[in-house]
Amino acid sequence: MLLKFIKMRSLGHDFVVMDLLTQAARAHHMPVSQWADMRTGIGFTYLLLIEQPLRPNTDFSLRVLDAQGHEVGNISGAVACATRYVIDRGLTGQSRIKFFVGGTIKKNQQSDFLQEAIGQRVKVVTSFNQGAGRVELNGVQWTAYSEEVLSQGDTAWITHNEGIELYVASKKTGSSSN
Repeated sequence: MLLKFIKMRSLGHDFVVMDLLTQAARAHHMPVSQWADMRTGIGFTYLLLIEQPLRPNTDFSLRVLDAQGHEVGNISGAVACATRYVIDRGLTGQSRIKFFVGGTIKKNQQSDFLQEAIGQRVKVVTSFNQGAGRVELNGVQWTAYSEEVLSQGDTAWITHNEGIELYVASKKTGSSSN
């Protein structure tokens, strides 16, 4: 799978910035330490992952991973690089951008919002490629995964989540009334 990224330097750190809003990838499956290696990989100090907002009144979530793939929270220069990235890529038209940094939902932890979303209908925004695609839930686009072939415009149903990753199917399961 090809992933697009940009490399930036700020305050003595090398950052690789990756947008997980417009491309589907699972952060916990990324070979971060291999990519971080200066001799055989991209070479960076920190990997910045721009994702869907996890908190109300924020525009984006920002995960900062060190060269070993551990989440480290905010590092000097990280928000500046992420802000430059979202503006340059046209991911926002706002002049003020609010990031939520760090403290993400762990893989097997359920957020109240995502727990309530199980069983809800979603619209497929981008066709699923290698099991991953984008869906729209309540007006917000999310990265989602499915074992089925789903095409743009299809209707799908949320079956479960792992952290902030949604899993969908073409047939409704569960007991939600949506």
